[in-house]
Amino acid sequence: MVFSPSLPFFSGTPLSSPLPLARFLPPYYLRTLSSYLEQSPKESPERGLILDPFGSSPILPVELANAGAAVIVCCNNPVLRYMLQLIACSPSVAEFQALLAEFSALRKFEFRIETYLRSLYQSTCNTCEAEVEVDSFIWEREPEADSSRMVLKQYRCPNCGSEGQFPVTAQDQQRLEKFPSRSYLEAQAASKVVLLNERCYPSVIEALGVYPTRSLYAILTVINKLDELKLSQRQWQIAYGLLIGAFDLCNSLWAYPLRRHRPKQLALPTHYLENNFWQCLEKSRDLWTRFLTATSLSPVKIFDYPKLPHHGEISVFEGKLKELLHRIPAQEFSAVVTVLPRPNQAFWTLCAVWSGWLEGRQKASPLKPVLLRKRYDWGWYCRALATTFQWLNTFLPAGTKCFALIEEYEVNFLAAALLAADSAGLLLESLTLRSTQQRAQIHWQTFPSSLRRAPLERTDRDNLLAKIEAQIDCACQNYVRHHLEPLSYAQAHAISLAHIVRSARHKSSTASEPLLSEAVPLQTVSDYPNFFLQLFERAIQSSSMLTALEENEKSLESRLWWVKHLDLVRPPLSDYIENIVLDYLLNHSAVTYIEVEQEVLARTHSIIAPPPALIHECIASYASLDPETQKWSLRLEELPQNRAADLSEVRQHILNLAQRLQFEAREGPPLTWYDNQQTKKLVWEIQTHAGIYNLLRSLSTDAPIILVIPGSRINLLLHKLQLYPFLHAQLGKRIQVLRFRQMRWISVQPNIGLTLLERWLSIEPPKYQNPQLPLW
Repeated sequence: MVFSPSLPFFSGTPLSSPLPLARFLPPYYLRTLSSYLEQSPKESPERGLILDPFGSSPILPVELANAGAAVIVCCNNPVLRYMLQLIACSPSVAEFQALLAEFSALRKFEFRIETYLRSLYQSTCNTCEAEVEVDSFIWEREPEADSSRMVLKQYRCPNCGSEGQFPVTAQDQQRLEKFPSRSYLEAQAASKVVLLNERCYPSVIEALGVYPTRSLYAILTVINKLDELKLSQRQWQIAYGLLIGAFDLCNSLWAYPLRRHRPKQLALPTHYLENNFWQCLEKSRDLWTRFLTATSLSPVKIFDYPKLPHHGEISVFEGKLKELLHRIPAQEFSAVVTVLPRPNQAFWTLCAVWSGWLEGRQKASPLKPVLLRKRYDWGWYCRALATTFQWLNTFLPAGTKCFALIEEYEVNFLAAALLAADSAGLLLESLTLRSTQQRAQIHWQTFPSSLRRAPLERTDRDNLLAKIEAQIDCACQNYVRHHLEPLSYAQAHAISLAHIVRSARHKSSTASEPLLSEAVPLQTVSDYPNFFLQLFERAIQSSSMLTALEENEKSLESRLWWVKHLDLVRPPLSDYIENIVLDYLLNHSAVTYIEVEQEVLARTHSIIAPPPALIHECIASYASLDPETQKWSLRLEELPQNRAADLSEVRQHILNLAQRLQFEAREGPPLTWYDNQQTKKLVWEIQTHAGIYNLLRSLSTDAPIILVIPGSRINLLLHKLQLYPFLHAQLGKRIQVLRFRQMRWISVQPNIGLTLLERWLSIEPPKYQNPQLPLW
């Protein structure tokens, strides 16, 4: 039996402009959740409160409220609450500019604070010796000496026009030495977060190590002046948003050269940037305004609990989830919708520090426990999730739907989530993955927990472990047999895990004890992810039917898994997707990529959602894009009657050529050439699509295979073949690909023989052209 999700994958659209702190937050795809609400009547906004128990994404509640939901968010992280409040009120560009002007007008000594902060980054042009303002200094970490040294500066000289990176000078070093001592600045900054005698004080000092001395001085200069501002509540929301963005932009976790880096530990890169603090404020403003403009989310009312939200409103609860669930009647909730947070020591520690800087030690107190923990393993995370899921399953009515997103999913992340939910009694209803984007979407429902049975005897446990391994093997085999596509390590792990969790919960009308917990000879749920990983790896490696396609790969995680003996009773999933796209294009005159993608996802009931690149290749193979409207239209030559005529013409050319070369041509499929000794000489697969099915079927013969397809199908075919290493390796050897136009040219050549034919077949080998993927 193949695990078939009850819900499609909801793709959404990626943010075109990043949110401040985006490198710490889960990636977000707009309209993912609103699409879920549209297709899930039981979770419709009109039914009751939608609960976000983690509050890990500040965008999620606002999108839900925009869809008409009444949202209550449980969030004990002040930084995420500040960001949520700012997104909900959606200030204008003018409001951000006005607030920055308020900052600028503050005084430090006899200077405006903007002028004073910019002066901290003054230097001398290395070319003309004019005064310049440095955009950023580049530092090099020296691990052996446990220190760093300033090596370069970046600026543009307004006097001579010199621009770029230049070596720092002795004068730059002397300016740095004029700042107050590092220990004094750290003591001042830490005192705003915790008291000197608290256990977590050394952790705060250690966290401040990611701030260069000059940045720390600039931050203290600004936050010590905040009390002088007379602002409304809305203006304070904007101020906190600007400062949070600047606090992140001016720390040293920005590697040089810049790259996509998502820090999870407070560890300095080998080369890092020290950015101009005032410019960081300006950049924070620009990031916020571009983000708010790009998302086009409407402002929504947001307030603190105990006021409950109406439709299109958000209420924020600052305490623990258990406290919230005790205070609100269970029947008030219609669904749980959330983004699962990823453990991140760097972000959580910085949030504790930033909260204290902005509003004092009391606001930072809920995050003090994170200051004492240096690392978060997946066992800890699984146990923490299990506690939250247990509260949900205990307090919410049976049958309450829970929809969770995992962004940047990986094997351990998914295992922790599914096993924690299973141990808490939640029923897995649906799981869909988009591996190329590292995204997973999970649908559970609450269910009354069963009584725990007595521990199994050793012999019974061994039998159960063997049973689980057999189910893992069977689940992977069934997927490959059903979809005719190899499985990656992560995909096989997810399919196996979903199958085990779901089979344990759905084998009777009442919820049973989780299957894995019966077999694990350990004490806590924190042991489950690693234990299951060992079971999984043992199962696929010892399988008599599964085979690794790339056994030369040293890492197990890099291999693809296939089944040794297959019954080719249905086309591969990629061929089915191609048919869906073509059918949609035939029935719609002009379509967007998103419209086609939604159709494909709705009709593809697979735990592995089709990747965007495959869908785009299918569209581009059959349709042309109008650059003005960004809509695709089917090309005239792709109309069924035109392709049928092409197919008939090409087939006749091949029959005529066989007669000229004195071969016997037998109609198939496939069309096959035989010599005088009745030996197969050539197998011709003629098709108007880029299907893989015929190639898989033809591999059973020893004769060379010639696949004849339209030229517009080449890219799509080669894209599909990337998933089949054993087929791709045969291109140009046992498998030749011929375009329709090449076949027409060969058919009219005089004095053709078999040797000349074989030479012409290799004249124009197919080459993959990397497409421009859609930007939505």
